[in-house]
Amino acid sequence: MPRKLSRNAPCPCGSGKKYKHCCIRKDFEWVETDDGDIARRVEVPEEVMQALEGLRQAQVAKFGREPERIFEGAPPFELVEHWTVEAMKKAGVDPALIYAFEKTGFVLNDQSENKLPDTEIAEWEAAISEYEKKTGQKATRRRLSDQDFEGIMRNGPKQTSRQLPSQLVERLPFPPPFTKEVWGQRHLRDIIEEPEYFDYFQRCLTEVVRSGRADTYLNMFLMMAHCDSTSRKELYREDLLEVATNRHFSAEELKRALESVAISFGPKGAMPNAAAAFEFLAFIGDSINSYAEHLGIQDQLNDSLVKINSFAMLAFVAAVNVELGMRDDIWTA
Repeated sequence: MPRKLSRNAPCPCGSGKKYKHCCIRKDFEWVETDDGDIARRVEVPEEVMQALEGLRQAQVAKFGREPERIFEGAPPFELVEHWTVEAMKKAGVDPALIYAFEKTGFVLNDQSENKLPDTEIAEWEAAISEYEKKTGQKATRRRLSDQDFEGIMRNGPKQTSRQLPSQLVERLPFPPPFTKEVWGQRHLRDIIEEPEYFDYFQRCLTEVVRSGRADTYLNMFLMMAHCDSTSRKELYREDLLEVATNRHFSAEELKRALESVAISFGPKGAMPNAAAAFEFLAFIGDSINSYAEHLGIQDQLNDSLVKINSFAMLAFVAAVNVELGMRDDIWTA
């Protein structure tokens, strides 16, 4: 059970003040969890609780079990950030505010101001000032308006979810070395058993490492693994990435993350197309397999890795089908 923080303790927001002279006046409270972590507790409105319960019921109906986390199967951070920025641009949000969102990882309006520590508000203000100095353009306002949020909702992920961030591939990097007719006569097993197909699979995967996109995919996975295992709530994307890339993960943490990947990146999942899904799944499967072999935990991850590699093969087939003009991308169906 979380315990209230002492009024005389240093405020966790990093202001250097005592808690009683800082965040204690805000619409949230700092608490200490049973494992010693400091978390920010915010009262959740009844309508939000009802929405979360509806989400839980939908996930139980979909997966046949209680979700391990509230937003199980949700898109990775990079995709969510990309979709949000695109929606903000389409809604005509001031570029200075978009810059502040990308810099801080949160949005600030009149309603949210008292739910954020002063240090984060200062971070937002500093980002706007930085934008003004870089561009020479004055921000028209320093907070998002209700109209901004309405525009963002109208232009949100449902309209932009098929657009990919520039770091993710949209098509396979090379044309297939075989014809549509030959490909149409083969089965999924042929990719593994016949050198011609497996060599092409490997050549495409090698291109991922050469292109630099592998870093993006690995960062996504590490943040998913970290978020599945951490109880901290106030780390934003850049902080999460820094912490995650410097962590050592247990077999159980990697297994949970791989299961999340299987849900998020399977057909009709969060990844918008088969080429990107193939690159992500194949690279992550190969990387975690090597890591598991190094640590001697392959047996513990075997089932999860088999599932990831199977999805990678399916995504590869779907991507080749697109390249050969045989059918639409099943990942966007």
